Amino acid sequence: MSNFFENLAKIADTVIGVKEFVEGIKASTNSTNTSNKVVNSTIKTQTPNPPADPEKSSASVTLSPSIDNKIPVLYGRGLSKGIVVDAALDADGQSLWISYVISEVTGNLIDETPSEIKLKRVFADGYNITFDTDGVTAINRKDTAENTDASINGLIKVYFYNDGSSNQSFPVGYTGTAVNAYDVFPNWTSGHKYHKMAFAIVKVTYSQENDLTYLPDFTFDVENTMSQPGDVLNDFLTSTLYGAGVPAEEVRST
Repeated sequence: MSNFFENLAKIADTVIGVKEFVEGIKASTNSTNTSNKVVNSTIKTQTPNPPADPEKSSASVTLSPSIDNKIPVLYGRGLSKGIVVDAALDADGQSLWISYVISEVTGNLIDETPSEIKLKRVFADGYNITFDTDGVTAINRKDTAENTDASINGLIKVYFYNDGSSNQSFPVGYTGTAVNAYDVFPNWTSGHKYHKMAFAIVKVTYSQENDLTYLPDFTFDVENTMSQPGDVLNDFLTSTLYGAGVPAEEVRST
């Protein structure tokens, strides 16, 4: 079986050309640099060489930062492809890890109930992924007619975090054992906090036998419990992270 490194260039070409693979560290809507929150993310401009000792290390793939990209703030329910901010290879060169930032974490509703961002579904190349009982490992993907493709069984894993690296949650309808993001992604440390961000980590394992020699196009179906116009307006007005930063006492919400 060919080493994953031989196909990495094709993967990068696909994502850079079509999906702007890693346009780098993003800025939030109030121009706060994401690098202040995504600690130690690599910003390398060259295609990586294989690690000196593939049994003990992994390679990272990122490109130059671009301040033209922003982390979105998602309200209600919708589809998002996320923003790629980090990528790495397993030590054996057979699995590619990608980190997708999906949304800023929003504040409380007007009634002080904390808002929550939930992962409803994940699509790979437009096909709905069915997960195993761990809520992470894909076992198949289905089209709208319920035709099933099991070729991805065990080859794709999705870890979703709805509020930083220590808050894993699972797709609606699934349960599992939560793990910290920095204990999953190669070479991350506890400093990779992804503070106040909802994001996903996707692992894709190379397989010529199953024709998985590329990075699928992932789409995340997410729902924020903050969806009512009044709650949304109040949140955007008062947020000091991505909104106008108006003091709460100056906003009449009743």
